[in-house]
Amino acid sequence: MSIFPLVLVKPRLWRSGLSHDVLTLICHGALVYVVDRRAVVDQATEEALRLRKMVDGNPNLKQKLGLERSLLISTLRGQYVDNREWLDDPAAPAIIVGTMDMIGSRLLFEGYGVSRKMRPYHAGLLGADALVVLDEAHLVPPFEHLLRAIEKYFAPSATVPQFRLLSLSATGRTRSDNVFGLTKDDLEHPAVKKRLDARKSLRIKQLDKNTKLEDALAKHAWELAKEDKQAVRLLVYSDSREVAQKTKEAVEKLAEGGKKASKPAVEIDTELFVGGRRVFEREQAKERLKTLGFMAGSRIERSRPTLLFATSAGEVGVDLDADHMVCDLVAWERMVQRLGRVNRRGESAAKVIVLVEPKPKADEKERKLLEGHEKKVCEWENRQKPIRELRKNDDGSFDASPGALLDLKTRASTDEGLRKTIEGATTPEPLRPALTRPLVEAWAMTSLEKHPGRPAIQPWLRGWIKDDPPQTAVVWRKYLPVRTGSKPPMKKEVEAFFEAAPPHLSEILETETFRVVDWIVKRAKRVSEQANKRRGAFEERMKELSEDSKYTFSKPAY
Repeated sequence: MSIFPLVLVKPRLWRSGLSHDVLTLICHGALVYVVDRRAVVDQATEEALRLRKMVDGNPNLKQKLGLERSLLISTLRGQYVDNREWLDDPAAPAIIVGTMDMIGSRLLFEGYGVSRKMRPYHAGLLGADALVVLDEAHLVPPFEHLLRAIEKYFAPSATVPQFRLLSLSATGRTRSDNVFGLTKDDLEHPAVKKRLDARKSLRIKQLDKNTKLEDALAKHAWELAKEDKQAVRLLVYSDSREVAQKTKEAVEKLAEGGKKASKPAVEIDTELFVGGRRVFEREQAKERLKTLGFMAGSRIERSRPTLLFATSAGEVGVDLDADHMVCDLVAWERMVQRLGRVNRRGESAAKVIVLVEPKPKADEKERKLLEGHEKKVCEWENRQKPIRELRKNDDGSFDASPGALLDLKTRASTDEGLRKTIEGATTPEPLRPALTRPLVEAWAMTSLEKHPGRPAIQPWLRGWIKDDPPQTAVVWRKYLPVRTGSKPPMKKEVEAFFEAAPPHLSEILETETFRVVDWIVKRAKRVSEQANKRRGAFEERMKELSEDSKYTFSKPAY
């Protein structure tokens, strides 16, 4: 779900006098759109650009909104990396788009990539006169709680416009707050009804202990691709990047056919969509998805099957749309997101196959830790239960349409047992620290390089996640404060260099530390092998020349 389609209808509502307050919130300050997926930021920014074009084309609306120039748009991550438009005129309405880390770090005076001198400005401009829209809020409960605490306890005085929060989620956790959802009139609208009733037949397939997940994903994906006579778009999800890569390779091998089995080769298109990419690479992937027809609403003529292999990077925010889907079983809120990426417009009949790996067995270490094994088994069982609570189609498959999911959620609101079933299949909220005034005051002392009461902000953004792999940011830059053949630069010189030219978002790739270590080790090995190869070739050539009487060599003088 995106805030921008909601905003686009507000000029129409304005005439009926229903949305004056909401428009005032948006257009007399900053609309800060936050999503915890880097790949989604560019897409959201494009929606903002369309909104700006619409406003620019309506002088009457532009006057009502008090805009003397075009709406300011800045992106703190993605293709439209921070153009600083939102800092040019703090009083002008602006749309700011960014990830949770980029927005959250600025709110807590620790702006990633922001100099210490500028951090208070960023915190002040985002913390007042702003409507923060947190999309897919269910992904980051600690961050949502942080924003609520800022809104409730750290709001500016009455003389300063307030900081407000609007959380968006199709799979939101139970909240006691007021929830804005579909109304009775909405449910009767033809377009809404068409999408809610979009046909999605879901079947569960249990794997045996000898079958590898990547082989099973490839097998079922290939069968669906061959079964449909049309050139289908097939989405294959897996929880692991390695599994996604191996599944892609397995499908490509199946498409090659085989002379022994007299299987002809089949032309297919494939694409891998995973996280941990730089801006340039994400742009390439987005254009590739458009070309292959996976972006919702695209009208691309396809002549052969097209398969997209994705991890969690393709679950949230990205407006993907496929004809069929094969996936492994993950937590319930993620399953709902995956189901939303198939037959989005309700224009066909989608088939969904969910592969369930064998019941976990305790290894030698886990036998000693019985509690850990029991937790795995419990998770394995709980994740299947909500699917089995869905209503069934005539053919025995489960109805996974948005309407069926909405019906399940509605029933859970009055059925305590069903509510606990869904809760048991949902990822538990991580523990999080409280936000206190002394902490905020310590973070605000940005003129001090070090402060004993200023802890790292990550737990306030994401909470304490057990076994969460450490992350490393890699920066690609040609010019660095390094001298060749002279004394190394002093600490003050290095700090001054990066103060003047801090790492730009387009230069940075953030991914798991173990991947970075693996890349560096492989790179060092490759460079060493190439150097040895060149040295060997040089020594061999020198030996040949020394044996030739036409050449004489003398020992160089030092």
